[in-house]
Amino acid sequence: MSKSVITSYSIHYTKLYELAMMAAEGTSVLRNVYVINRGYEDLAERLNSVGAQIETFRDI
Repeated sequence: MSKSVITSYSIHYTKLYELAMMAAEGTSVLRNVYVINRGYEDLAERLNSVGAQIETFRDI
């Protein structure tokens, strides 16, 4: 997987996409992150604390 824009509506698929995006080279965009925020509080900050490079945006 490299540089992609993904929209997901299921938290289960979103977790898989997020793992794949972190392993991919380049920049990936995950839209509709409310799915993640609904189930995992401060997930981006937690993943960043162990080496991920995740930025969150209100609107792209």
